[in-house]
Amino acid sequence: MDNERIIVQLELSEQRGMFFIEKEGEKIAFMTFRYSDNFHIIVDHTRVNDTYRNKGYAKLLLEHMVNYAKENQFIIIPVCSFVSYELSHNPDYKNLAKE
Repeated sequence: MDNERIIVQLELSEQRGMFFIEKEGEKIAFMTFRYSDNFHIIVDHTRVNDTYRNKGYAKLLLEHMVNYAKENQFIIIPVCSFVSYELSHNPDYKNLAKE
């Protein structure tokens, strides 16, 4: 990531949500999820534009997703391979994911 301040935004609809990072009006990274029920969210996709890969944007989105899940007492069902890997390899996220 550059030294600039990165703002992660959240967009919600009735059944879905998306954390995203915008730069110059373009979504350069996003993580999407949908509500499974009142207790679970399914994180189904993470995407970072090629130009911005390997700069920590996906992990930043995941941090926001995890905080959202904690604040709202959701269990995360990771369908996205990136999220699945990160949740299973980070002890801080141990109780947030459904296997």
